Amino acid sequence: FVSAKEGYNIASLKPLIKTVYENTFTLFPEHDVNVILQKSLKLQPPPIVGEKKRKVQVQGLYQNSKNPKEYILKVYTRDYTPPNFVKFIEKQLRASLPLEGVPTYITVENTREG
Repeated sequence: FVSAKEGYNIASLKPLIKTVYENTFTLFPEHDVNVILQKSLKLQPPPIVGEKKRKVQVQGLYQNSKNPKEYILKVYTRDYTPPNFVKFIEKQLRASLPLEGVPTYITVENTREG
């Protein structure tokens, strides 16, 4: 139980606030992010979607900004990348990196037209 009005247990929040603040401004190396992506793709391969049964081809993932944390997922066919696959990648990032309490977004970009 925490009460700002009465001041109960406010001290217990200070370490969490500090951790979230530090994690917000951390820039993770691109290599580490791509290792997490590769492990995620082994856990759940990209889906086959669309009328022509195209497989989502993922090229890479990198951190675009620190605050808020935005990651760019590079794929060959953005239109065929389902939202649940992007959400899975986000959950894997959260499980592998210290992102507790930090807003995180993934934007899907085409690496080529087509």
